[in-house]
Parts: sequence; C-alpha cells; structure tokens
Amino acid sequence: MHALNGPKYFSTIIAVVMRTGNDLKWGKTWKIMATTSSGVAIFASTYWDIVIDWGLLRRNSRNPWLRDKLLVSNKSVYFVAIVSMTCLSRIGQP
Repeated sequence: MHALNGPKYFSTIIAVVMRTGNDLKWGKTWKIMATTSSGVAIFASTYWDIVIDWGLLRRNSRNPWLRDKLLVSNKSVYFVAIVSMTCLSRIGQP
C-alpha cells in the first residue's frame, strides 16, 4: 500500500516544480504543465485521502458511502463532519 502512496507524493513534487517554473516566467508551456500537474496532484491526493485513508465513498461498504467500522453509531454525524470540514477548509482561500 505504501508503494501505491508514493506516486501521490511524487505528483505533488512535480506540481511544485512546474509551478516554480511558471512563477519564474519560463513561458506558456510551463504554465500549461503547471496547471496540468497541479490538477493531477489535487485529484490524486483528494482521492487517496477520501477513499483510501478515510475509507469513505465506498459503495460496497456495509454503511453506504462511509467506512465499515464506525466509532459513532449515528451516521449523520459523519456527513455533517465531512461537509463542515470541507467548508472550513475553504475559508481564507482565494
């Protein structure tokens, strides 16, 4: 599982390098590569965190859209926490 987690971090490193090249105004090609690599890194990291690390959004789970082992029996607590953390993480971002 750790070997599969490596590409997630590698995609983030590539995105940082590409964005640095874009910030140094190395050209339009760097801007395209920076945008593409950032999108890939965002998708890979978000997918890994939600599905693999948190165990959420698995359709074949005993608890639809949640992980199999729940610490709190009331499922709505988890959905409220997911929405509130998503909203809180967006505060202060441009």
